[in-house]
Amino acid sequence: MNTVTKVFVVLLTVFSIAFVMAVVTHVGAEQRWKELATEYRSLAQSADATLSNTLAVTAAEKQALAQKIQSLTETNQKQAGMLERAEAERDAARAELASVQHEKAAQQITITKLTGELELLSREASQLRAQRAQLDRDYVELQKRNAELNDRNRELSIQNMTMAEQIRQFQQQLFAKDEEIERLQKVAGVPPAERRAIVGRQIDRAQPVSGPAPPAIRGQVQEIRGKLATISVGQADGVKEGMTFIVYRGDTYLGDLVVTSVEPKRAIGDLTIVEGEVRVGDRVAEESVFAWRQ
Repeated sequence: MNTVTKVFVVLLTVFSIAFVMAVVTHVGAEQRWKELATEYRSLAQSADATLSNTLAVTAAEKQALAQKIQSLTETNQKQAGMLERAEAERDAARAELASVQHEKAAQQITITKLTGELELLSREASQLRAQRAQLDRDYVELQKRNAELNDRNRELSIQNMTMAEQIRQFQQQLFAKDEEIERLQKVAGVPPAERRAIVGRQIDRAQPVSGPAPPAIRGQVQEIRGKLATISVGQADGVKEGMTFIVYRGDTYLGDLVVTSVEPKRAIGDLTIVEGEVRVGDRVAEESVFAWRQ
């Protein structure tokens, strides 16, 4: 029942009551007022019952409407709460999106910076590779030149060693000749002073132009164990640790021997720069013996 119907029913009820009162007043003036009063009272009771029923229905509908309004209000409140939460979630999502966008922009800046640094490092790496390639070429060239110089040095060492051996032999021959001359002079009766002068001139001719040679330390290989070799000269001959000896056979250079251990009558050393097979009995000579003649 809508509001207009309710208003209409109320007005109808009021008009009915007014009408009944008017009728009662009018009938009271008539002779048959009692009958009319009874009839009108019945009508009034009927109208009152109708009004009571109408009001009861209206109250029930009002209560139902109140319950419906309350339910709608609760639903509206729930929806309002949900809307507030949704708006809060939306605001949080917007804030998170802004933070992500800001972080993305910062990361993009970092990526751009790192890309530039990577390009710079790549260029530097290319330059370093080019320099490395040039250094490798230079190293190969130096190795080649060093090998050539080493070969030349070995050749010169062998030549020096051969010449030193020849000089030693010549000196021995000269000393033998001098001794023979002195013996013959004694036999011939030459005075001692004159003999010393003659011998002195012979000795002067035997010395190299660069000065007198240092004492030669010479020996031979006695034992070989891998890269270690034992030689026949030791501390008593002036050998010291760290000294280098040339190992040779005839006029063939075989290698170097660096002394690592010295005993009174022998020494042990490492064979280095080995150019040939070193055997027991091969000759050794101190490196300085050849250096003073170069």
